[in-house]
Amino acid sequence: MLVHFGNKAERPADDEILRASLQTLADSFNAPCERGYWQGGEAYQKWIAGLGNDSLWDFENARDDFYRRSSVNQCTLRSLTDERRCACAYLGECGQAELAEMYRGIYESVGAFYRKWLGKWDKVPDSGAEWRAKEVRLLEKALDTERAIAEKARTVLERQG
Repeated sequence: MLVHFGNKAERPADDEILRASLQTLADSFNAPCERGYWQGGEAYQKWIAGLGNDSLWDFENARDDFYRRSSVNQCTLRSLTDERRCACAYLGECGQAELAEMYRGIYESVGAFYRKWLGKWDKVPDSGAEWRAKEVRLLEKALDTERAIAEKARTVLERQG
């Protein structure tokens, strides 16, 4: 059963939906912090900095903090993977093969990392320094790709006029 709230409106044309999606993609990469939540490129930078801060990952003296951070990290990796997989599928269906493949690169590499470390966050020495260093490199590469995706989206929008 479907229930509509508010007035029913005509569905926008596919090209209008794509244009709005690309505009959101480009705008969100440089979006400011909102109510304490970082977005776009800054979110990656804060995530990377947090992973690199050893004092935040002290398994021996602050297990509860370590487990909480590991859990949030795991959830964020899972979300990143799923969101980029969906973006890849949508953009591929819209004929944006280059953008779709860029997203595919992110979700495949992040997904492989996530599956490798799933459930092992606390079973490594040195408060997870090894996996955190690997994740930092992975996220730096993803950030570079996301930056290129945002630039490519702007180019597509400019061409569409």
